[in-house]
Amino acid sequence: MSLPGRLLYEYRCYRDLPRGVQKEYLRDRFGLLYKDPGVDRVIISGIDWLCLAQDRSASQDGGVASYYNLKDGWTISYRRLPATSYQRSLKQPTYR
Repeated sequence: MSLPGRLLYEYRCYRDLPRGVQKEYLRDRFGLLYKDPGVDRVIISGIDWLCLAQDRSASQDGGVASYYNLKDGWTISYRRLPATSYQRSLKQPTYR
């Protein structure tokens, strides 16, 4: 994709985002994110994100949502793919 085409594509994506998300999009796009939270916090956040993806999947079938869209939210799950099907333990995970 040419540079003008890429810029037009990014602008169209940006303008369709909710207002609150536009600010975060720009911060991310131009490298203005907050300081590095550290490895432990990133791992915990990643696990929390996966649990949320399972709980909020649009198909509500116990599977993990295939992706999250800033405009439309959580999508249907990967439930039908054996490699990604699993059941979460009833116990809360323990972090160090």
